Amino acid sequence: MILVSKSNGICGGCGEQIEIEWDLDLVDSEKKAEGVSSNYESCESWECAVCGNVVKARLWMIEYPEGVIKDCGVEIIEEDRENSFVGLPIIQLYDL
Repeated sequence: MILVSKSNGICGGCGEQIEIEWDLDLVDSEKKAEGVSSNYESCESWECAVCGNVVKARLWMIEYPEGVIKDCGVEIIEEDRENSFVGLPIIQLYDL
């Protein structure tokens, strides 16, 4: 099970603080020497309540070996990405 906290962000249109919820989905996996490598991704968009600017972002995570976060990141995927900001959420893996 994967738990992902909300991310804090800033609208590039007006500077308003926003809060982003993520829903990571498995997009790819492959067997490697130390077990399975799994790639997760979430693409989300939010409309700013103040100025109407749409902020689009992608969260990605690599789990390898199973139960270990090898790498993760957030990127803005929008035209004015230089002005918008989305922070990295806290990601926790739990074995059920």
